[in-house]
Amino acid sequence: YKSLGLEFVCFTEHASKPGSPEKQATDSNISQSLLTEAERIKRINQESGKDIMALSGVEANIFIDENNQPAIDLPDEVLQKLDLVIASRHAIAQEKEPKAIKETLIFAIKNPRVDVIGHTDRYTRNDKEKSPEYWQEYWKIWPEILEEMVKNNKAFEINLNNPPAKKLIELAAKAGVRFFINY
Repeated sequence: YKSLGLEFVCFTEHASKPGSPEKQATDSNISQSLLTEAERIKRINQESGKDIMALSGVEANIFIDENNQPAIDLPDEVLQKLDLVIASRHAIAQEKEPKAIKETLIFAIKNPRVDVIGHTDRYTRNDKEKSPEYWQEYWKIWPEILEEMVKNNKAFEINLNNPPAKKLIELAAKAGVRFFINY
């Protein structure tokens, strides 16, 4: 990474399976693996000097739990030990409903452990079957979501493998949201 001219690198992986996220306990295999990796990265940084910084991280899942409430699949005790937390919507039954999109994203945005909101419009941007009324309702949710992102200092992911709609990127830029570019 240093030879590429980078100042830092962050290692992330999904927490539980994106297609079927599950709430993890602090002592689950996934949680313990993330905590072990964070400690390992901390040791590497101490041993390697200041030329390049390694960061520990995760792509946590935002989903609807068994109580029909928005949830993140990792406990705060794990999230607080990581350098970077990306939270992305996965496996949400109402994944295309504007109300559910807004509710789940604002839930994650208000979580103090979350740094980046991922896959902001992944399930909707290529949907050609929705009515003009749907899109009118859909675009109305974004000003409040983006305002909350600015207020809570959350970055907006632009995943180069699956980029957000150009219109949404433009709205985010106008709102003053910071961007997090990855692949």
